[in-house]
Amino acid sequence: MLCPRMTRVTVWLTAAAVVCGLAQALSEWSIPDCSPDTTSCYANRSEPACSGRGVCVCGHCTCNERENYDERVSGPFCECTNFLCDRFNGQLCGGPAHGTCVCNKCVCNPGWTGHDCMCEQSKENCFNPESGVECSGHGACECNQCKCYESQDGRYSGRYCEDCPTCKGHCASYKECVQCQVFRTGKYTDEQCMTHCTMFNATVVSNLVEEEGDKLCSYFDENDCRFTFVYRFDENRHPLVYVLSTLQCPPPKGTEILHQTSLSHSASSSVSVVMALLSLIPLIR
Repeated sequence: MLCPRMTRVTVWLTAAAVVCGLAQALSEWSIPDCSPDTTSCYANRSEPACSGRGVCVCGHCTCNERENYDERVSGPFCECTNFLCDRFNGQLCGGPAHGTCVCNKCVCNPGWTGHDCMCEQSKENCFNPESGVECSGHGACECNQCKCYESQDGRYSGRYCEDCPTCKGHCASYKECVQCQVFRTGKYTDEQCMTHCTMFNATVVSNLVEEEGDKLCSYFDENDCRFTFVYRFDENRHPLVYVLSTLQCPPPKGTEILHQTSLSHSASSSVSVVMALLSLIPLIR
């Protein structure tokens, strides 16, 4: 009985073959037309032959099989796998709903991005519902979430970067323009006011109503009169300034003296009346 000729590469991988029921050692060089050159099994010399995931036989890589049949090693240099991708919460590429592992990199499904396919491409959750501005103009939308900026004024926070607890605000920088535009007081002349105060045109109101997100500002002018204003920003981040029309000023000095004199005179008159009544008591008796 003739033994059939063994020609499949699988017998080379273990350096042994079963010949007619007997184990017989083989080598690459004993196989016809098999080259001992292994240089073609290297993707580059900085990595092992067949990327360390296979065996170089006759100048070609034969990739290893995995115990898990769902895991695959592939490529001319066994350089690709479907299991060595980034994971999120233990799942490859965030799970099948988000992406697939292809040659060690995640290929994300539509609507997802990122190295692990866990970043939403949508910006729906980044728009401030009140202003309609993305991250309130104080941040960038990443993975459908606002990443707030940190500025010289302070650090913004909140779901839409709408808050800034540490910010100094713009009260001080708007103060002089409010004075010159509304009350024609302060350090700016009319000409300087027109030159330096182009960022906003203050709106005068008789009743100052604070809305959510408004910044309230209050200062004393050179006459010790208090003026009050609020500011907010529109959808284009332009300031809107509303100024209370009335000033809260101390009473004039002359009026205060007159009031004090009047009180003194009234007190003196009252004492005189009491003394006169007391002098009449002996007569009554």
